[in-house]
Amino acid sequence: MSGHGISALFAQLKRIRIAISFNTRITVTDDSPSEGLHYLERLLCEGGSISPKYHDTAQYLLRRAVTLPDLPMVRLLVKLGVPVRERDKEGHEALHDAAQQMIAGTLGHSFHARPEIMRALLDAGAELNSRDKYGDTPLSLAVGCGLASSVRFLLGAGADPMAYGQNGDPTPQYLIDFFSCAREADAVATLLDVSEDVNSPDENGFRLLDRAAWLGCPTAVKELLRAGADPNLPSEYNGTRAIHFAAELMYHPDGGEAVTALIRTGADLDARIHSGTTPLMYAAARGSSAAVLALLEAGANPSLLNSSDRSPLHFAAQLMSDPSGHEALNALIRAAPATLNLADANKISPLQYAFMYGPSPAVRLLVNAGAQHDSRTPFDNDFAVELAAEMMQHRDGIVSISTMLDMGYNTSRPNKAGVTLRRFALSTNSLPLIKTVLERESD
Repeated sequence: MSGHGISALFAQLKRIRIAISFNTRITVTDDSPSEGLHYLERLLCEGGSISPKYHDTAQYLLRRAVTLPDLPMVRLLVKLGVPVRERDKEGHEALHDAAQQMIAGTLGHSFHARPEIMRALLDAGAELNSRDKYGDTPLSLAVGCGLASSVRFLLGAGADPMAYGQNGDPTPQYLIDFFSCAREADAVATLLDVSEDVNSPDENGFRLLDRAAWLGCPTAVKELLRAGADPNLPSEYNGTRAIHFAAELMYHPDGGEAVTALIRTGADLDARIHSGTTPLMYAAARGSSAAVLALLEAGANPSLLNSSDRSPLHFAAQLMSDPSGHEALNALIRAAPATLNLADANKISPLQYAFMYGPSPAVRLLVNAGAQHDSRTPFDNDFAVELAAEMMQHRDGIVSISTMLDMGYNTSRPNKAGVTLRRFALSTNSLPLIKTVLERESD
């Protein structure tokens, strides 16, 4: 995975601090996510706009939302006027963060949400060709680290394909030509005509078979295999093979045929990129149940770890964006039960990662499967109130807050604003939340 993936999100979550205001008592309906967004809106606003005291909070929420991704949250925050052109220490604006991510979120169909998120940011004033401190634009980062759909969107919006810096890449002409084709047959022909040697890398170090799978183009994958493309030649860029993009292929109606063709021609199902990430990890992180199930059935090893000691189960929360996510997650648990409570190099378990990504049925599934609550929490204890406030925008927020308490959070310890989790619970008028918190106090 990109260095701007889960590790970056983890660091970002640790920085978020939401100071809770209790001037107004707000009823949170547990089965109404929209009511949760209204709660956050009233929390952050004074007089219809973001309160100055919540400026930093709103900015962190925006960065988290474009990373996860969470389109409803992005739309809410830009509607409230949260600045979209503020830069982080790397010089990234929110548009850079949205463009360079490849992971799915825990909301339904979030894998496909990034173009809409970027459109919302541009409509709110984001600069299309803004350069970070390394000279990279959103497009140059997307070409190397993002989704093909992000590249297509940014090119269509008029982004400069030749503007790039130290960490990004220019957009090869064949990709520009591919995206400009109205017919799939013409797009496939564009890829096949790039080079006489189908195994040669492009100017950025990617091979055509690798790019065809990344593009989610099953026909091109099958044609390149027929032309002699080697499915096990890694890209020079980061070591990816076409099979790492099984998720992108499976989102296409004919993707199963291309994945099967890769497997039949000997694709290494456990191939690792430079960070040790396997195709199964990629598929889970992109929220593709179909790809996860296909790879497992073909013999992919669900117990392998990447360089950060993460297993496919550490990426389980993203599967909840897929209607069949429960099936894929349960299949991973059955196939690799020893990884259920495995801590990675940061001492974080799959349950804690699911919890970190926000309320998700993954939390419930992992707990029911026997995931243990570890008192070594992934966040500072004084973050409990802030995290609970964000969780209450989701249907299963109470479940995740209960898990948070099982992990060792102290209900009576105040945050930096002097607010305890107990006081927060009482402020919401949510009887299930109040009951959950008070029961833990009596334990």
